[in-house]
Amino acid sequence: RRQWGLRLRGHEQAVPAGWPGRCGAAMAGEAKSAESGASEAAGLDLCDQVFTYEGVFNTKGERIATVQPDALPASYAGNSRKEELCLEYVENFVRQFEALFPERAKLFVTPRNECGIAKFVCTTVRPTQLPFKALYKASSAAAFFSHYLTYEPLANPTEPPDVLPSPSFTLYHQIGDAFDLSTVLCSYLVGAGYDAYCVHGYAPRDITLLDRTKETCPLAEDGKLRDLQADEEVEDITIEDLRELQGWTQETGAGGAPGPDPAAEAAALPGGGGQAEGEGTGEEKVSEEKTGGIEDEGKEGDEQKAGEKQGPGEAADLDGEGKDAEAGEEDAAADVDTMLAADSVPVDGALPGQPGQANSGEPERDPYDVKATGVLASEYLRQMAERAEADMERKTKTEDEEEANSVEPDHLEGRRVHSWVLVRAGKRMVDQSFFVEPTTGRLYHVNGSPYLGIEAIWNNKNYWVNMQQGAEDPMNISYNLDMDEYWEYIFVDPLAVARQEQAPANDVDAPLEQEGGPADETSGVVEGKEEKEDILDLPASWVEKLALSRESFRRRYNTTGQRTQLFFKSKLESYAEHLHVHGLVKRLTLFGDRARTMPIEVREYFANRRDKLTLRVRHPLQGRVVEHFAQGRASGLRQIDEVTGKSRDLVFYQGARLDGLACRCESMGSKIVETFEGRDDHLVTRSLKLCVATVGELGGSVGGGGATGQAGTRFAGRSEEKKADVGGPKNAMTLPRSSQGGDLSILKMKQVFSRDHDRDADQDIAKRTFHIQEGTISVIYHYARGKITRSSRLFNKDPSVVPEIKLAGSFAQPLRQSQIDEEFQLHLQAEKDCYQNVRDAERETQDILALRKREEANIVLEKSIFDSARDRSKQDSTKEAENMVQEEKDPRHVDYLTPFLQHIPNLKRIKREEAEAARDACLKSLKERLLERANIIQCRLDDENAQLAKKQAAFQRSRDHVDGADQEFERFCSEAMFRIQILEQRLARHEESALSIYANLDQKLRNDPRIEILYSN
Repeated sequence: RRQWGLRLRGHEQAVPAGWPGRCGAAMAGEAKSAESGASEAAGLDLCDQVFTYEGVFNTKGERIATVQPDALPASYAGNSRKEELCLEYVENFVRQFEALFPERAKLFVTPRNECGIAKFVCTTVRPTQLPFKALYKASSAAAFFSHYLTYEPLANPTEPPDVLPSPSFTLYHQIGDAFDLSTVLCSYLVGAGYDAYCVHGYAPRDITLLDRTKETCPLAEDGKLRDLQADEEVEDITIEDLRELQGWTQETGAGGAPGPDPAAEAAALPGGGGQAEGEGTGEEKVSEEKTGGIEDEGKEGDEQKAGEKQGPGEAADLDGEGKDAEAGEEDAAADVDTMLAADSVPVDGALPGQPGQANSGEPERDPYDVKATGVLASEYLRQMAERAEADMERKTKTEDEEEANSVEPDHLEGRRVHSWVLVRAGKRMVDQSFFVEPTTGRLYHVNGSPYLGIEAIWNNKNYWVNMQQGAEDPMNISYNLDMDEYWEYIFVDPLAVARQEQAPANDVDAPLEQEGGPADETSGVVEGKEEKEDILDLPASWVEKLALSRESFRRRYNTTGQRTQLFFKSKLESYAEHLHVHGLVKRLTLFGDRARTMPIEVREYFANRRDKLTLRVRHPLQGRVVEHFAQGRASGLRQIDEVTGKSRDLVFYQGARLDGLACRCESMGSKIVETFEGRDDHLVTRSLKLCVATVGELGGSVGGGGATGQAGTRFAGRSEEKKADVGGPKNAMTLPRSSQGGDLSILKMKQVFSRDHDRDADQDIAKRTFHIQEGTISVIYHYARGKITRSSRLFNKDPSVVPEIKLAGSFAQPLRQSQIDEEFQLHLQAEKDCYQNVRDAERETQDILALRKREEANIVLEKSIFDSARDRSKQDSTKEAENMVQEEKDPRHVDYLTPFLQHIPNLKRIKREEAEAARDACLKSLKERLLERANIIQCRLDDENAQLAKKQAAFQRSRDHVDGADQEFERFCSEAMFRIQILEQRLARHEESALSIYANLDQKLRNDPRIEILYSN
């Protein structure tokens, strides 16, 4: 056809001088001249093996050599008449294109398949929709196939491959180069409804060799833990809030002892209320980095905008049966349809419930409330610490830059061929076009990707050649395929032609916007009605429907079920569910150096554990371990944060406990702070001040009611003079702590209450302190509205000491002695109750820690009902196969022919007459059994008919019908007719199946090697 020559000549004048033999976009940024580049290319030995950073090299030739074309469908081993016509048509286009653009790189249009047959690349794309809900989104599908398929580099990094096998071949071997992986991913994205295309272009060395050591691990970025934690309410309080409530600062813990870094603790806390492993619906965001990478932000939203409905599930939908996906990992499934439309990111990283966030559920604070200042910190020390940290960051950045500059330059820069996937806006509610890297599963904005240029794109509809050579930014081009001056297509879409003919002339010629409009598969203008009849449509795909087994989907990571990836100062190990004996699904190790020799943090993600453990964060240099748990534990435990020998913090889920305990923070041997929520007595905080008890100190009453001799307690942090001053009667209260080498003495217990508006302020306790060593009880009441003074009491257990009573206001009525004595007795009882509650909480804490040790010693993984059913099915099939093997090996095993060969002396030399007699006897026996079965059914049918006839005759002879006889007769007739109908159906089915059973046995006898003498001639 002359059409191609006419259209291609329209682009002839647009070719710039010195076309570099590839897409002009790849020339941007090169400092070398054409002569030096040619000399380097001449000295390059392309026969050398090319390895990825993971040590994988190209083995496609070896896999192709094992293909047996006879075992494949006919479409694989040959071309139909229409395919031959298509190839001739395409070759004509290629000849004209090469004649007009001799400097352009060779088009990748008709590579050979695994059988050595030339195929058009568009027919290699096989749109298929997977039956797994977790892979319905572009991001989750890209992440899955980047792990499921192993990437190998091209044999020649500067040329596309000579062989492009079918996607089914790539899925079978689970390995392929960039063109193989992009073909598989494009097939599934088109099948899922996306406007996806395979891209032939150029990429830097890091991408083509899968070198991610300069890239930060997505799981290590901010928001990393939010997708893997259980639900959180907005009112959930963090450890930092609890410590600020008690006056703890970032520099010091309780009692002046150094404590864990609250900022690090806040970073380790879950923050977004994301459900476990991607549970439920999610609308995630995309943030553009310097390279334009699209990262999952884990923001929840509404998926109904994208027309997709996600069912809730406890774990990731790794098996497509009520569970939703990866999850939680650097490859966590992101809703690309809605996240691409999101342009904003959270302004700060404040977690729900932290200071700085408004909480409509809390009552408005009194502006006159006195705020606790806590321990004062030195501003000079803070500035010096910030300056030292800035210097360290500057030094580290300088070292990284020097190491990056010391990397050997790439002598093939801008010439490395690569393939990836383009998803255009329009379908599936995608508002912005983006690229998908099939080797890593990452998403990039089209105007911010690391790629260097594009030669052509294609899908199952058509093939387009990029004709935009003069752009300053090679990747900042138009992706509107309707513009003929930008994209040269091969085939004409008849539907597009029909739509353009029906549309008004002014609409046909109107320019389209670059982005945002509905994406047409292709369009073309055919001049003249005589050309309309000669349009050649694209043949159907020659690839069979792609299939992915459920077992392969659950295995997820190539053939072994696990994968290790190296990133910038980090290493990520991924495992399939139920593969690791401890339930480990991911392990992220963060290092302090680029050589990855000094680990500073280890994050382990778990799934399907009976103890509900989902995340463990270890800081080896600090001796700190943080464990996160999902909801469902009996104690309501949510998090354990322990620094060996220094502190231990236990956080509980809100509303999971009857006592309202939210957090228990302990500094070993010095202080314990318990925070409560939603209690009827309005208790907010209970704290203890402790010290290590000396031997022989506890000679008095343990219950707190009696007095003892002189003080014998060694106070932590006090001088010897203060020790000597302590004397007189005291109450001995201790906490059993055998793990710390002895019991702990309680020096002080303090209770803090919130305001009870149903009571008068002078009767509503704000803070009550029990000074065990001094033997006093201090009670402070709340401020009344509009007052700047408040009431207080100071009771002493020594009867000779007069209580100190302070009343708020000048007109307050003084208390009588009986009222004072009654209050004193109430506070004494409150002291005993507080001590008992403290001991109970300590005992429960020790039980929780002991239970955790037992759980770690005997880890149990839970399985869903679907996994259990699959395991039972596998066990049954395996057991049945073993039984069959044992029966075949057993000499006493009897089959259909053995009883009729017993009289034959030598089965290896059986005579024709003996074989014929055995065959006839076997067939006769089967015939007799079938007839006997038919006779039994017929006899039962005759008996039912006889009983029914007899009952009918008796009913007709009876003249005196009693009441209810008619109903009984009808019921009998109904049941009899039902049985007769069943027997008739059974007899008919037996007569039909008897012939097939007889024929099957006759065929078995014909194929039986023991009597093959009958059919040998």
